[in-house]
Amino acid sequence: MRKFVLLAAAGLMAGCGLIPSDDGGGGGGGGGGGVDPTSFTKVYANQYSYFDVSALKEGDWVEYESKSKAPGGGGDNVSKTRYACVKIDSLVWLEFNAAGAEGWYVLVGIDKSDRSVKKAYMGEKDKEAKEIKVEPAPATGTAGTTNYKTRGTGKVSKDSVTVKGTAFDCEKTEITSTTTIDGKDYSSKSASWVCEKVPFRYYWDEKANNTTNNADFKWEGKPSVKGGSVKTWSESSGTVSETNLTAWGNDAKMSVKLPAPK
Repeated sequence: MRKFVLLAAAGLMAGCGLIPSDDGGGGGGGGGGGVDPTSFTKVYANQYSYFDVSALKEGDWVEYESKSKAPGGGGDNVSKTRYACVKIDSLVWLEFNAAGAEGWYVLVGIDKSDRSVKKAYMGEKDKEAKEIKVEPAPATGTAGTTNYKTRGTGKVSKDSVTVKGTAFDCEKTEITSTTTIDGKDYSSKSASWVCEKVPFRYYWDEKANNTTNNADFKWEGKPSVKGGSVKTWSESSGTVSETNLTAWGNDAKMSVKLPAPK
């Protein structure tokens, strides 16, 4: 599972996954060699809690392209991610392309009230999916750290981003921060552009955020984080990452088949 631990700790959406992840379920290894991807894919109860699923409509979908480059040269690490809301009943059903397993999809049923995953399935396109156990939420970020402190600055402004000829009026948030963990400093920079017209908006709780609710963080403007992601950029520990919206729509259909009720 892709992790932006320091950025998540110091950034605007701390603990909420500001940058869309392409993990579609955690786990190591790939789907080749005849290995069943359901044997190593993990889905956690809080894995998609950064989405405000109550705002989604059946059929909403977005696609992103992510690029990252680590210190030491070499080419960009490029990945593509698709999020789709394919069904709404007592749960909100989200579908993702599975990382490391081309042609496979992860389907999760999320409770609107607490945004936790209640059901999870994985399968190949147009075939019956297999149920996956939903694991308890793991400890993340700075859990267990005895000396943790974040300081920095944030700036909120208006900006326009054009994607495939469509101009999106965005709220832009720029953050420069230093996180001290057990006496060692880690610096990062990030910027995010969100727009109310883009599906899959983020869940935002200002009181729970460790930058907007932090006396050591100085803000110019106030973030509202209304809308879905159009673009994100970050630099942390020498690694530069960028994620861009590439497509969107409202006609998503389920790619896999749910097993018949027993």
